[in-house]
Amino acid sequence: MFSGTARAIGRLTWIKGWLSGKQSVVQSAERNLFDFYHETPRAFWYGLVLNLSCHGTAILEVYILLLFMGARSGLLIALVLESLTKLVNVVGALNPGNVGTYEGGNMIIARLFHISSAAGLTMALCRRARILFWAAIGALCMTVMSKQTGQRELVYGEASVPTNASDLLLS
Repeated sequence: MFSGTARAIGRLTWIKGWLSGKQSVVQSAERNLFDFYHETPRAFWYGLVLNLSCHGTAILEVYILLLFMGARSGLLIALVLESLTKLVNVVGALNPGNVGTYEGGNMIIARLFHISSAAGLTMALCRRARILFWAAIGALCMTVMSKQTGQRELVYGEASVPTNASDLLLS
């Protein structure tokens, strides 16, 4: 699937040299993906369901934000808005932190669907606030966990990393 696509793209003369060195990496990633599906199907399906539910939640978030702002839209519009926002995220990856690109992209996308630019900007800022909130929670968890590891190093004289969740909860 991926290696075939890479071989097809590799036929272009201007990219052939660069891609030929990456062919083994592409094949290895493809093999790992298929091995994951065949060797641990339960984990694969759990991961797939969690990923799809994450995207569904993002669509629902867009729908609810538009609903609260009084913009008339349905779930289909929310799906398309979320899809185009993902495209803006890919394009904005060149911009550090995607700051400004994300907000401007949301304003343009909103205008495409006859929703005010202000509503598009508000939606982007609300989503950015959510991202910052969960990033702060993650940083707090990382700080607490690193302090626990530091205390364990002082007590036991060596770094002991918890092997499972119950070890982490007991420490």
